[in-house]
Amino acid sequence: MLQNNKMQQSCRRAVHTLETQHRQLADLGRSPINSMTVSEHLWRFPTAAAIAAMASRFNVPHDPDMQDWEWKVADSTRLDGYLAAYRCGSLTDDDRFTLMETIIQAFEDHPDPLHAISLWHKTLLLLDTGIDLHAYSVWCWSDLEDELGDESWRVTPYLRKLVARHKSRLDPA
Repeated sequence: MLQNNKMQQSCRRAVHTLETQHRQLADLGRSPINSMTVSEHLWRFPTAAAIAAMASRFNVPHDPDMQDWEWKVADSTRLDGYLAAYRCGSLTDDDRFTLMETIIQAFEDHPDPLHAISLWHKTLLLLDTGIDLHAYSVWCWSDLEDELGDESWRVTPYLRKLVARHKSRLDPA
């Protein structure tokens, strides 16, 4: 059931990305924060090496053909371990980026309201202080292509606040 839910989320993300790209081609007159895109110099994606390292570290399945690995392996019951690993200091930037994608997905899957989870607030601080590393994740999960108030994910309103706080650093204009 959980795997099926993650597959549905992965498909939803793919469809959402295609719809977003289509809307961006035809979209005019949107508010400045909604029309903002992350400059290409901030683009970052999980690397094969980081995925392999995280799969080994957390003893989770890893197949080179797995699409969206960082979201599929996310487990909200492992958030303490994820965050301890993130803060340990021995990870590369690629490892930390990939792990943060897994952490965000784990919070998205968490059964409790996010505002009630102290680890979520600590994670927001990590994202805020590490915005240069996580700009692309923060932007993607904040889902700025959709109208404000139409959040696709539970994490979206929190991450939109980070985008607004760092707009001058993230805005390519």
